[in-house]
Amino acid sequence: MINWQQIDTVLLDMDGTLLDLRYDNYFWNEYLPDHYAQLHGLNSIETRKKLVRKFRSQLGTLEFYCIEHWSEVLGLDLLPLKKAVNDKIQFLPGAQALLAHLQSLPLQSILITNAHLKVLDIKQEVIGIKDYVDAAYASHEFGAPKEDDSFWPRFQKAHPFNPDKTLFIDDSAEHIATANKLGIKTIHLTGDLTLEKLFKA
Repeated sequence: MINWQQIDTVLLDMDGTLLDLRYDNYFWNEYLPDHYAQLHGLNSIETRKKLVRKFRSQLGTLEFYCIEHWSEVLGLDLLPLKKAVNDKIQFLPGAQALLAHLQSLPLQSILITNAHLKVLDIKQEVIGIKDYVDAAYASHEFGAPKEDDSFWPRFQKAHPFNPDKTLFIDDSAEHIATANKLGIKTIHLTGDLTLEKLFKA
Protein backbone atom coordinates (compact mmCIF):
# COMPACT_ATOMS: atom_id res chain seq x y z
CA MET A 1 0.00 0.00 0.00
CA ILE A 2 1.24 3.48 -0.83
CA ASN A 3 0.75 6.37 1.57
CA TRP A 4 0.22 9.12 -0.98
CA GLN A 5 0.41 11.79 1.72
CA GLN A 6 4.11 11.00 2.02
CA ILE A 7 4.78 11.30 -1.72
CA ASP A 8 5.26 14.60 -3.52
CA THR A 9 7.07 13.36 -6.63
CA VAL A 10 6.42 10.29 -8.78
CA LEU A 11 9.04 9.32 -11.36
CA LEU A 12 7.77 7.05 -14.10
CA ASP A 13 9.59 4.89 -16.60
CA MET A 14 8.01 4.71 -20.04
CA ASP A 15 8.72 1.56 -22.06
CA GLY A 16 7.72 -1.64 -20.29
CA THR A 17 6.13 0.33 -17.45
CA LEU A 18 3.56 2.59 -19.10
CA LEU A 19 3.91 1.45 -22.70
CA ASP A 20 3.86 -2.01 -24.22
CA LEU A 21 7.32 -3.14 -25.32
CA ARG A 22 5.90 -4.75 -28.46
CA TYR A 23 6.69 -1.66 -30.55
CA ASP A 24 10.36 -1.46 -29.59
CA ASN A 25 10.93 -5.21 -29.57
CA TYR A 26 9.36 -5.63 -33.00
CA PHE A 27 11.34 -2.74 -34.46
CA TRP A 28 14.80 -3.76 -33.21
CA ASN A 29 14.44 -7.54 -33.38
CA GLU A 30 12.43 -7.96 -36.57
CA TYR A 31 11.50 -4.94 -38.68
CA LEU A 32 14.87 -3.18 -38.78
CA PRO A 33 16.97 -6.33 -39.39
CA ASP A 34 14.60 -7.50 -42.12
CA HIS A 35 14.65 -4.07 -43.77
CA TYR A 36 18.45 -3.96 -43.56
CA ALA A 37 18.73 -7.47 -45.02
CA GLN A 38 16.44 -6.64 -47.93
CA LEU A 39 18.30 -3.39 -48.60
CA HIS A 40 21.65 -5.18 -48.81
CA GLY A 41 20.51 -8.48 -50.32
CA LEU A 42 21.33 -10.47 -47.18
CA ASN A 43 19.79 -13.50 -45.52
CA SER A 44 17.01 -12.24 -43.21
CA ILE A 45 17.47 -14.81 -40.42
CA GLU A 46 21.24 -14.40 -40.25
CA THR A 47 20.94 -10.63 -40.38
CA ARG A 48 18.51 -10.67 -37.47
CA LYS A 49 20.96 -12.69 -35.38
CA LYS A 50 23.92 -10.51 -36.34
CA LEU A 51 22.24 -7.17 -35.71
CA VAL A 52 20.61 -8.24 -32.44
CA ARG A 53 24.04 -9.35 -31.18
CA LYS A 54 25.44 -5.97 -32.25
CA PHE A 55 22.66 -4.09 -30.46
CA ARG A 56 23.04 -6.13 -27.27
CA SER A 57 26.78 -5.53 -27.21
CA GLN A 58 25.96 -1.95 -26.16
CA LEU A 59 23.62 -2.88 -23.29
CA GLY A 60 24.04 -0.58 -20.31
CA THR A 61 25.36 2.32 -22.40
CA LEU A 62 23.62 5.40 -23.74
CA GLU A 63 24.48 4.25 -27.28
CA PHE A 64 22.24 1.21 -26.82
CA TYR A 65 19.22 3.54 -26.70
CA CYS A 66 20.45 6.08 -29.23
CA ILE A 67 18.69 6.09 -32.60
CA GLU A 68 21.30 8.52 -33.96
CA HIS A 69 24.13 6.18 -32.95
CA TRP A 70 22.56 3.19 -34.72
CA SER A 71 21.69 5.29 -37.76
CA GLU A 72 25.38 6.11 -38.08
CA VAL A 73 26.53 2.54 -37.43
CA LEU A 74 24.12 1.07 -39.99
CA GLY A 75 24.37 3.91 -42.50
CA LEU A 76 20.60 4.22 -42.47
CA ASP A 77 18.18 6.88 -41.22
CA LEU A 78 16.17 4.98 -38.62
CA LEU A 79 13.69 7.71 -37.75
CA PRO A 80 11.39 7.18 -40.78
CA LEU A 81 11.52 3.43 -40.11
CA LYS A 82 10.49 3.94 -36.49
CA LYS A 83 7.56 6.03 -37.67
CA ALA A 84 6.54 3.37 -40.22
CA VAL A 85 5.52 0.93 -37.47
CA ASN A 86 4.18 3.40 -34.91
CA ASP A 87 0.77 1.72 -35.01
CA LYS A 88 2.24 -0.73 -32.47
CA ILE A 89 2.70 1.99 -29.84
CA GLN A 90 0.17 1.49 -27.06
CA PHE A 91 -0.35 1.77 -23.31
CA LEU A 92 -0.10 -1.24 -21.04
CA PRO A 93 -3.27 -2.29 -19.18
CA GLY A 94 -3.89 0.02 -16.23
CA ALA A 95 -1.32 2.62 -17.28
CA GLN A 96 -3.81 5.32 -18.19
CA ALA A 97 -5.77 4.64 -15.00
CA LEU A 98 -2.59 5.13 -12.99
CA LEU A 99 -1.73 8.36 -14.79
CA ALA A 100 -5.25 9.68 -14.24
CA HIS A 101 -4.96 8.78 -10.55
CA LEU A 102 -1.67 10.64 -10.26
CA GLN A 103 -3.16 13.70 -11.96
CA SER A 104 -5.83 13.81 -9.24
CA LEU A 105 -3.25 13.97 -6.45
CA PRO A 106 -1.31 17.00 -5.16
CA LEU A 107 2.05 15.84 -6.48
CA GLN A 108 4.25 16.17 -9.54
CA SER A 109 4.60 13.28 -11.98
CA ILE A 110 7.71 13.09 -14.12
CA LEU A 111 8.45 10.76 -17.01
CA ILE A 112 12.09 9.69 -17.24
CA THR A 113 13.04 7.39 -20.09
CA ASN A 114 16.14 5.94 -21.70
CA ALA A 115 14.46 6.33 -25.08
CA HIS A 116 16.03 8.89 -27.38
CA LEU A 117 14.32 12.28 -27.49
CA LYS A 118 13.31 11.72 -31.12
CA VAL A 119 11.66 8.43 -30.19
CA LEU A 120 9.93 10.10 -27.25
CA ASP A 121 8.59 12.65 -29.76
CA ILE A 122 7.18 9.84 -31.91
CA LYS A 123 5.35 8.36 -28.93
CA GLN A 124 4.07 11.80 -28.02
CA GLU A 125 2.68 12.23 -31.54
CA VAL A 126 0.92 8.86 -31.44
CA ILE A 127 -0.52 8.66 -27.90
CA GLY A 128 0.33 11.97 -26.23
CA ILE A 129 2.36 10.34 -23.48
CA LYS A 130 3.78 13.66 -22.20
CA ASP A 131 0.31 15.14 -21.81
CA TYR A 132 -0.29 12.81 -18.84
CA VAL A 133 2.67 14.10 -16.77
CA ASP A 134 4.03 17.38 -15.48
CA ALA A 135 7.44 16.95 -17.13
CA ALA A 136 9.29 14.47 -19.32
CA TYR A 137 13.02 13.81 -19.68
CA ALA A 138 15.23 11.51 -21.70
CA SER A 139 18.39 10.14 -20.12
CA HIS A 140 20.31 11.47 -23.14
CA GLU A 141 19.86 14.92 -21.61
CA PHE A 142 22.03 13.79 -18.67
CA GLY A 143 24.71 11.88 -20.54
CA ALA A 144 23.98 8.50 -18.95
CA PRO A 145 21.23 5.87 -18.91
CA LYS A 146 19.21 5.20 -15.77
CA GLU A 147 21.19 2.06 -14.96
CA ASP A 148 24.36 4.15 -14.66
CA ASP A 149 25.13 5.43 -11.14
CA SER A 150 25.92 8.89 -12.52
CA PHE A 151 22.41 9.39 -13.90
CA TRP A 152 20.52 10.04 -10.67
CA PRO A 153 22.78 12.76 -9.17
CA ARG A 154 22.75 14.56 -12.54
CA PHE A 155 18.98 14.30 -12.82
CA GLN A 156 18.45 15.46 -9.24
CA LYS A 157 20.68 18.49 -9.83
CA ALA A 158 18.70 19.47 -12.93
CA HIS A 159 15.31 18.73 -11.38
CA PRO A 160 15.60 18.85 -7.55
CA PHE A 161 13.46 16.42 -5.58
CA ASN A 162 13.41 14.93 -2.07
CA PRO A 163 14.31 11.21 -2.33
CA ASP A 164 12.41 10.51 0.92
CA LYS A 165 9.20 11.78 -0.68
CA THR A 166 9.79 10.41 -4.16
CA LEU A 167 8.39 7.23 -5.71
CA PHE A 168 10.03 5.68 -8.78
CA ILE A 169 8.13 3.10 -10.83
CA ASP A 170 10.09 1.04 -13.37
CA ASP A 171 10.16 -2.44 -14.88
CA SER A 172 13.97 -2.71 -14.82
CA ALA A 173 15.79 -4.18 -11.82
CA GLU A 174 18.94 -2.33 -12.89
CA HIS A 175 17.16 1.04 -12.90
CA ILE A 176 15.61 0.29 -9.53
CA ALA A 177 18.98 -0.65 -8.03
CA THR A 178 20.64 2.63 -9.00
CA ALA A 179 17.65 4.67 -7.78
CA ASN A 180 17.76 2.84 -4.45
CA LYS A 181 21.33 4.03 -3.94
CA LEU A 182 20.02 7.59 -3.82
CA GLY A 183 17.38 6.60 -1.28
CA ILE A 184 14.41 6.84 -3.65
CA LYS A 185 11.34 4.73 -2.83
CA THR A 186 10.86 2.28 -5.68
CA ILE A 187 8.38 -0.15 -7.18
CA HIS A 188 9.70 -2.79 -9.54
CA LEU A 189 6.94 -3.86 -11.92
CA THR A 190 7.13 -7.33 -13.42
CA GLY A 191 5.27 -8.87 -16.31
CA ASP A 192 2.66 -10.62 -14.16
CA LEU A 193 1.72 -7.50 -12.18
CA THR A 194 -0.21 -4.83 -14.05
CA LEU A 195 -0.36 -1.25 -12.89
CA GLU A 196 -4.10 -1.57 -12.41
CA LYS A 197 -3.71 -4.49 -9.98
CA LEU A 198 -0.87 -2.76 -8.17
CA PHE A 199 -2.77 0.44 -7.44
CA LYS A 200 -6.04 -1.25 -6.58
CA ALA A 201 -4.33 -3.44 -3.97
